[in-house]
Amino acid sequence: MSKTEYCYPNQRKISIHKGSCDNGELYTKIGIQSMNHAMKDLNGNAYKMWCYLAQNQNKYSFWLSPVDVCNVTKMSESTYHRAFKELVDKLYLSRNTEKRNQYDFYENPHMH
Repeated sequence: MSKTEYCYPNQRKISIHKGSCDNGELYTKIGIQSMNHAMKDLNGNAYKMWCYLAQNQNKYSFWLSPVDVCNVTKMSESTYHRAFKELVDKLYLSRNTEKRNQYDFYENPHMH
């Protein structure tokens, strides 16, 4: 084993094989520090919803469909509501003060 490939007994070498990200495929750009923070900060289902929201482009707006979130993430409707509440409680989602049914999503918790 070369010096550049030193590993510890508890490590496993993984080779990554990603899908295509060319013009014919949809792909996303997410900040690694933001993603790592969310992984530590959120429970599993809230993190799934965070990923669902974070996969969108900056400044993109859409009407969030609980049915679509549940289909994509395989979470139940009650789990969807708990995950949504956690994102609000931990300041990843912030309710628009002028339009009560609209929220802003932040990759990192956002203080009002």
